[in-house]
Amino acid sequence: MKALKILLWGQGTYYLLSGLWPLADIESFMEVTGPKTDIWLVKTLGLVLLPVAASLLSYIYDSDKPRFPALVLGAGSAAAFACVDFYYSGRGIIPEVYAADGLVQMVFLLLWAIIALRMLRRRPRRVRPRYSRWYRPFHSHPHGGGEAPWGNVH
Repeated sequence: MKALKILLWGQGTYYLLSGLWPLADIESFMEVTGPKTDIWLVKTLGLVLLPVAASLLSYIYDSDKPRFPALVLGAGSAAAFACVDFYYSGRGIIPEVYAADGLVQMVFLLLWAIIALRMLRRRPRRVRPRYSRWYRPFHSHPHGGGEAPWGNVH
């Protein structure tokens, strides 16, 4: 799925840059995002973002990996960031620039929803057996076929 690879690349790169920025230059990071009292926490979140970014980017190049974990990681992290961004920026606890990040996260979340719907549509349908697992006619019995254990009575 080309759309999946584009989304993985976009979100993975966004998270990679977002994680590296406070580690590389905390001063410019705070110029854009506002002053911080707990620098260690900002850098911790930056470090936590790096393996998330690496995981998302790794799904691009390894087609053997299942798509569901990528969906959980991508959509879950976007939803978490969007909730935090909108909740705390809406209450004036963090600067409004985080609401802009929340919009970016909502775009990621919307794209993951579209990808998930495509995955569901492409999934092979399960063929239902004619009989429930509790009832099998005698002709489909695993120990033989066509005859009841007590013999055929007509």
